[in-house]
Amino acid sequence: MPFVFSIVGKAKTGKTTLITKVISELKQRGLTVGVIKHCHQGFELDKKGKDSWAFTEAGADEVVLISKEKIGMIKTEREETKLPQIVEKLFDNMDIVLVEGFKGAPNLNKIEVLNSRISRDLCCPQNELLAVVSDFETGLKIKQFGHDDIVPMVNFMEGIMDSERSETSQKQLRAGASNGVTIKINGKDIPLNPFVQKVIKNISLAVIEALKTEVDKLKEIEIQIKL
Repeated sequence: MPFVFSIVGKAKTGKTTLITKVISELKQRGLTVGVIKHCHQGFELDKKGKDSWAFTEAGADEVVLISKEKIGMIKTEREETKLPQIVEKLFDNMDIVLVEGFKGAPNLNKIEVLNSRISRDLCCPQNELLAVVSDFETGLKIKQFGHDDIVPMVNFMEGIMDSERSETSQKQLRAGASNGVTIKINGKDIPLNPFVQKVIKNISLAVIEALKTEVDKLKEIEIQIKL
């Protein structure tokens, strides 16, 4: 799953401009980037008179447009799709997803954009924010960047990503130990997700059973491969 950062703030504070700059910096670092924009007022992709418009007007629930360079999908929804579902279904192959909006969504890595010409007040509680991007000194007890501090901001985001990766790896190591499946390469523990643990366990048991060993009496299996 990709890492998700939500760029929040009031209208006209510079969220979209900031996101485009961050995208450029992330791409220079070799990362794949997805973007989701929350449109409160709705939007239209299929213009009246176009074939896609005719299909949706006729009652099609999904319309896919394909060219050499792009694929587009228009899908009719009866209710708003939750952000985690969107990320899982459409952005699973991305390294990072930048979200414009969704300020009310819980458990998001949020960075708020402030602009003194619009407002000096936060739209999110401070305890929900990782950082702010502002053209004035806020006095807040969280990380602050200027609107053009793109490199240090992306460095900060990558630091958050590295920290979350480390925490996930530790959880996988603990899960592997508790499920009885661990792997060491050159003496170093390798994190295993539950699916990989299950595959290794089942294959090992199948091989041992083929050797006519009484699998039901086994308590522990140790396999060493020296290269």
